[in-house]
Amino acid sequence: MAIIALLTDFGTRDWFAAEMKAVIYSISPQSTVIDITHQIDPGDTRAAAFALLACFKSFPPGTIFCTVVDPDTGTDSRPVIFQGENYFFTGPDNGVLSWICQTENIIAVYQLNRQNGFFKTQQCATFYGRDLIAPAAAQISKGVIPEMFGSRISDYRRLPFPEVKISKNQICGQIIYLDRFGNAITNIRSDLIDNKSQKQLVTKIPGKFLTLPVRRCYKEVPLQSGLAYMGSVGFIEIGINGGNAARDFKLLLGDSVQIIKTASVDPVN
Repeated sequence: MAIIALLTDFGTRDWFAAEMKAVIYSISPQSTVIDITHQIDPGDTRAAAFALLACFKSFPPGTIFCTVVDPDTGTDSRPVIFQGENYFFTGPDNGVLSWICQTENIIAVYQLNRQNGFFKTQQCATFYGRDLIAPAAAQISKGVIPEMFGSRISDYRRLPFPEVKISKNQICGQIIYLDRFGNAITNIRSDLIDNKSQKQLVTKIPGKFLTLPVRRCYKEVPLQSGLAYMGSVGFIEIGINGGNAARDFKLLLGDSVQIIKTASVDPVN
């Protein structure tokens, strides 16, 4: 049986994530359910989109990703299935699934709008993660093809990925995610940085007067010193060796970031 990976903003205090698992196991008892995270801030579709983009390639082909982060639940928001070349993705049509399209070839997208005996007749408008998205993921794990759940669509919602601007001497981007360690992940891909020249690069955050060296890892700067580094997700990140960059540098989502070529680099303490 395939792996089903859950990503929600439900938290762990309440029963919501567990109830989705119960529905999945009741349909597909041999499936393996893995939690990506349930700690996305309520309704934060950008954070959920990035978390999915950050990790899905590490899962084995055939994994079904079940994402439920939808501040518009109960309205006309529609649940969908993305059929990728290597994976399946189920979730709301609010853009939360769209960032994975950068690295996964999407073959088709289907709206979950057919009953076909797969879903409960009585459904709750505020919990279609339990009533539609989880059952669809479970049925796919048993081999049911996405066409059985609904009509094919092409007008699914895209959540714009922040643009990176590249010129001769600088790369301009922004902070798009803050992790629990206080590291600030930018939208600047590490492969845009010439490793041979990394000691000649600095990261500047306008308005905060930060100038940071780009290094390979934390230990290449003194303790409690700031740096920019090539993170495990494949993007440039901002951190502090032994500290919390988001807190200590007062970093915010959307802060502008520049990688600039320079003759010398001095760490910020």
